[in-house]
Amino acid sequence: MKNTILFDMDGVIVDTEPLAIKRSIKALESYGFNYDLDILKSCIGTSFARTFEILAEMINQPLPEDYEETENSFYPPHLVDYKTIKLNNLDLLLDYLKINNYKTAICSSSPIERIHIILESLGLSDYFDVILSGEQFTHNKPHPEVYLNAMKQLNADPSECIIIEDSEIGLQAGNDAGATTIALLNDFYEIDSSKADFIINDLKQVLDILDK
Repeated sequence: MKNTILFDMDGVIVDTEPLAIKRSIKALESYGFNYDLDILKSCIGTSFARTFEILAEMINQPLPEDYEETENSFYPPHLVDYKTIKLNNLDLLLDYLKINNYKTAICSSSPIERIHIILESLGLSDYFDVILSGEQFTHNKPHPEVYLNAMKQLNADPSECIIIEDSEIGLQAGNDAGATTIALLNDFYEIDSSKADFIINDLKQVLDILDK
């Protein structure tokens, strides 16, 4: 029986991926760098550190020392109104999980400080029993370490867990953790969802999966 739901954050809780791409484009353009939109989209689901590595490879030179500061100056995380980009039917799903005593966790590749900023701005922190960042561990996604640690903290067996992800990297982490995976599709970018156990377009559809 499934009794534990593990959520990615970006693209699952809030639709921040388009904003992240815009932030990177503005930063790159400010230095006069050309960019490949497909390469930028390939960064979705990766850690900030890995994203910066990909960007450096794309421009074929190291990023400027102040690149991260420059990028953060566009749409600063603490100034974004996350309520306007919260995923449809998220509240419906979280209320259902809370009422029915499901164990829940956030397992994101983003820095832990950013995770808390977003959850607190949405008033959702209390909906999650465990909140983890892949940056807290030796390996970030696509390694399953963040998910395995969440399961351990929740005393949950992988067979009891469902992981909701929006990226190929996240789905790989979920599959390697031994959980049932759900791919949440997004109109902004396409992913190979063939290895997901379920594919949805709206979080409300998770309720149908839980009823099976």
